[in-house]
Amino acid sequence: MLNHSKKVAFRLNQLEIKPTDDPVQWEQASGLGKLQPSRYLSLRTALEKALEFERIVIKHYNDLANNVKDKDPGTYSLALELLDAELEDEQTIEDILARIEIQ
Repeated sequence: MLNHSKKVAFRLNQLEIKPTDDPVQWEQASGLGKLQPSRYLSLRTALEKALEFERIVIKHYNDLANNVKDKDPGTYSLALELLDAELEDEQTIEDILARIEIQ
């Protein structure tokens, strides 16, 4: 995740876009809302919340890729790279959840 944010920050810098450093604006723009970690104390609930977040991020990267496909090859390539990584993360979380159900 941190690597993703570095790549996005680098791309924004290339495009001469200054991202906000205000966490409140991050929360509003992300669509993820507040994490509220105290509500996700079990492994299952934490993984389910992580899966929910992964799916939101996947939608964002997919939308970004679709919006810049024929307009900005650099951003399109980055969006596809990050989308692929998020899809792998989603699958990993789904696999872990499936294993928990079996036990």
